[in-house]
Formats: sequence, C-alpha cells, structure tokens
Amino acid sequence: MHYLINGAASLNGKIKVSGAKNSVLPILTATLLIDGKTVLTNCPDISDVRCTLQMLESFGVKVSFCDGQITVDATDARFCEISKTLCSQLRSASLFLGACIARFGKAEQYLPGGCMLGNRPIDLHLCAFEKMGVRCACEKEGISCKNSPHGTDVFLSFPSVGATENIILAATLANGTTTVTGAAREPEICDLCGFLNKAGAKISGAGTDRIIIQGVENLCGITYNIMGDRIEAATYLALALATDGKITVCGVNPVHLSAVTECMLKSGATVVTKGDEITVCRFSHFLFACDELVTAPYPAFPTDAQSLVMAMLLKSIGVTYITERIFDKRLTVCKELVKMGADVTVCNNTARVRGVESIYGCDLYAPDLRSGAALVIAALSAKGSSRIYGVEYIQRGYEDFENKLCALGADIKLIEDD
Repeated sequence: MHYLINGAASLNGKIKVSGAKNSVLPILTATLLIDGKTVLTNCPDISDVRCTLQMLESFGVKVSFCDGQITVDATDARFCEISKTLCSQLRSASLFLGACIARFGKAEQYLPGGCMLGNRPIDLHLCAFEKMGVRCACEKEGISCKNSPHGTDVFLSFPSVGATENIILAATLANGTTTVTGAAREPEICDLCGFLNKAGAKISGAGTDRIIIQGVENLCGITYNIMGDRIEAATYLALALATDGKITVCGVNPVHLSAVTECMLKSGATVVTKGDEITVCRFSHFLFACDELVTAPYPAFPTDAQSLVMAMLLKSIGVTYITERIFDKRLTVCKELVKMGADVTVCNNTARVRGVESIYGCDLYAPDLRSGAALVIAALSAKGSSRIYGVEYIQRGYEDFENKLCALGADIKLIEDD
C-alpha cells in the first residue's frame, strides 16, 4: 500500500495527538512485572503497540484493546522465548530482557529489529545487567541472561533511553537499591517511572541524570493514562509551517517540545502555548533558515524531529545545517527529498539545506518511521502529486494518520496495492 498525495494546499485546524508511542511500549513491557490487572488509557492503535501485545501474549498474559484502552492481566505469566519474527519487528523488544530477568530470573531473546537507523547496539544494556549480577551471553542471533538482578551502582557512558528503561525494569523488583548515573532524561522515562511508582515501585530522580530505584517485592495493578506524543505533535506543527497554514495540537505538554518550538520561532513562526495546546503559524508568508540544528539527548533537539523540521525548511530563505549525532543513517531521507527538487547535500553526518522556491511531487520511498512522516510533510507542501511507499513504517508510530491529515484539509488517500 502507499499514500497518494496532492500538495500545495495550506493545512489548518485543531488536532488531538494520540498517546506517546515511546511511552506506551516500555509501559506495556512493564506490565509483565505486575501480578494482577493493569488498565492503560490513551493508548495509540499503531502496529508497534499491536506487536508488543502479541509479545505479552507469548508469556500467557491476557490482553484486550478497545477504543484506546488496553487491559493487561499478567497474573499467570510464564517464562517464554519471544519468536524471532516478533523480535525482528520491534527495537523495543529488547526491553523484555529487563522485565524477564526481574520477574523470572532469566531471559532468552533474538536480537531486536525496528527501523534501520544505523548502529544501535545494546551493549550498554548488557553491561548494566552484568553489574547487577546477571550473566549475559550475546551470540550471532540472540541474547541469553541468567540470574535475578540485585541493586548496584550503574554508570552510563551515553544517556541511552533504551538502556535506562531496561535498567529501571530490571531494578524495580531487585534486591537492594540501584543508582543509575548518566541516565536518559526524556519525558517518556518520567512516564515509565510514574507508572511504576503508582504501581508501588520506589523510583526517584526521573527527569534528571541520576535515577535511584529501590527494589520492592511486588507491584499492584493500576489504571494509568499514557502521556501525549510529543513527536506526533511536532509532525503537525512542522506541517503547518511547511504549508503556510495554522494548526493547533492539543493533549501534549508544551515544555516537552521546547527545543522544537524554539527552532520554529527562529524560522519566523508564531508559537502560542496554552495549557496542553500549542498553536503555530508563519509570522509572515515566508520561513527563514534556522542556521544550525544539532540533535542530542533530551532536553536538546530530538533526533526523531530532525527529518520533520528538515522537510519544513525545504522552501525557507537561506541555509540551514542539520547535524545528526544520534543515529548514523537518519539522513538517508535526503536523497528522497532531492528527487522533489530540494537543495539538500550531505557531508558525513551533516545535511546542508538551502531553501528553494518550489518542490514537486514524485514517487517517494520511506526509509524509516520519522522519515516517512517527513516525506508526507514535503509532499503536502509540494506542487503536484506524490506517491509515498513504505507506509508500514509510518503506521508503526502514527494512529489514523491519513484521516487526521484529511481533517486538516490534506488531500491524501491510502491506496491498497494489487
């Protein structure tokens, strides 16, 4: 299947973002630690969530999903090895390592998959497990972990979100206290810790680079609301500016998007925040280059928003240099944008984006989730029609994407290929 898009129309309106993909996946994994029933609300119906639910079912966990609400009952969970097919679909499959060693004292898993963004090792995860007394072996296709974890001091040489989450999962039910120095500070980390603390965990320091987890004996079932997706919100904000429209996103914390909206202000946008809403439009009919953007861990500019803002700036006045410091293949989308007439050149890990007067629709291929969304932004701001293939990547992180865009005035259709 693919998207058929007719561009060059201003998009306007108000849209409520779905629950955060990068929150719901680790929180769903964490439900394996709870000997009882958990209810999660504001859950996005995306393929990554459906895949995670299948993984939970592999452990004998009972799950149901209806109208944004997921119910999980892990009372009778039993140890298993997740299938290679499921692991290959999802990078966050690696989080089941921490959950399994916490609940079962062992883990067996194939290497995780997900978007091909370059080198994404899990050595930080395994080194942390080793410090916690877990014996880990990594072979050509899989990972094996033995022993229940115990509390210890862990230092992360890089603030990896996945490693931080895995350590939290492993340490929550461990004997003793675990201190993570150099921890990731992303809002999704705070959401995971908020969920676990409500269930009875003892975690402090979330949102800082030093997180302390005091192990507890058990967790109880709760009801918890997933935070709004800041990257989905960034997508619609970038779309408003790319198409010279005015869009309000709601259901998101504006503080979580400060680095993105600061870039938009520099580009000549008007940004208004009120409660859980952000509204953006162009101050004039032009966008200006943002000089230099560098991706880095939160609270700096997020790698997930890099290609979205690049698509926004394709018709800006001036030159923007965008340096990617998280994933070494995140700039592969540039060759697709060049096919549209964009002036984008790449040297090592930096893209030089010189604004042009117009870009034009053509056949495009999404290399990953966020790049796919960026191509949609570019196609909606281009003259003529575009076909975007690789829709399955986009569906990993965006719920009901085409219908939400249509509500803003987009001419986009999902076409089933023969």
